[in-house]
Amino acid sequence: MAPRRRAPPPGRFVFLNEDAAKEGGEEEEEQGGAFELPCFGKATAIYLGLGSLGVAMPQAGIFARLTELSLFRVRLHGPCELGDAISSPRCPCLQKLCICFVWGLNNLAIHSGSLLRVELAELDGLRQLTIVAPVLEDLEVSGCIIDDQNQQVASISAPQLVFLDWSDPYDPSSVDLGKMECVQRLSTSDFLVYGPNNLAVAHNRGCVRLLERFKVVEDLILTLKYFGEIENFAYLMDDMTVLPDITFLKLNVLAYGHAFGPSAFHVLRMCSGIRGLKMFLAPTHSEAQSSCPSVCICCQQANWKTEELSLNRLVEVEITGLRGSEHEIAFLKRLLSWAALLKRMTIKCDNSVAENMANELHQMLRSFSRTEVCMKFYTYQDMLKGLCKKSS
Repeated sequence: MAPRRRAPPPGRFVFLNEDAAKEGGEEEEEQGGAFELPCFGKATAIYLGLGSLGVAMPQAGIFARLTELSLFRVRLHGPCELGDAISSPRCPCLQKLCICFVWGLNNLAIHSGSLLRVELAELDGLRQLTIVAPVLEDLEVSGCIIDDQNQQVASISAPQLVFLDWSDPYDPSSVDLGKMECVQRLSTSDFLVYGPNNLAVAHNRGCVRLLERFKVVEDLILTLKYFGEIENFAYLMDDMTVLPDITFLKLNVLAYGHAFGPSAFHVLRMCSGIRGLKMFLAPTHSEAQSSCPSVCICCQQANWKTEELSLNRLVEVEITGLRGSEHEIAFLKRLLSWAALLKRMTIKCDNSVAENMANELHQMLRSFSRTEVCMKFYTYQDMLKGLCKKSS
């Protein structure tokens, strides 16, 4: 018997243009056509992935039941502004909005009394962003705000915001976050640990300003980024002087084989009251990046190996991507000495770590820790088996 095809859920409209070889830009604009999106009065969710095609928003009509709208690789045409079409007068029930890789959007002004989640990414050409959403809980913005702040203004009014992921440049003189005093979760743009003075400092400034903007954040997601080659670069961690009052820290480390102990120590010293720490150690792209020369400048910051740090509230640590490098082991040894009240440590190894090596790493770290610490090790194969069990 032939398999039965599932009908799409009622109220959902999905249009995906699979013939989308071009990635955007002027060539795409010349090649692609355009159509006007009908005003689906009964649609609850609309997903458009148009590739080389363009679309115009309907100039009239109400999306009376629409709760989800996703636009991916879309080129906007026509006189109707997207913000007008998706604001409350015409989308009174819209709760989730995702706009990614959209061209032809110069001004986006959204006024919605129903939106709960907004994701904006890679909006090429956007010059002004306005969001007024009194019940908005989740906002993610990346690849939308350009560095030339004199030509672009963002104004966000979302007093109930819970999660803010702002990966773009942040300057309070041109990006207004309203009366947002605290958020439960905050994610910032990455912070360059080493870099050429002028460019790197300018890149880091937005991250620093955003961290200074909030006094209290329950969960902070922070990314420390290294270049593969850092010779003749300046050490920039001293530019990060303050963090919000946080409870849980997720630290993404893109070290490319460099010693990340000094930068991680710098961050932990400013948030010594955390209760939970998650670290993601990003994989390297080649064997050449798995380690750096012994004379590398990343080893010159050595004070973290001798200075004391009391993480006396830290009870749980999770490390993902452990490969067992000398730099990783050196940091974890110090971390275990700083966290005198640690109760649980979970290690999820990189997929390059075989079971026998994972056992050796487990025994090594166990020798550094107190016997009271519950330490669990998982290889990549262990995690795959766990996923298979959950899906079965």
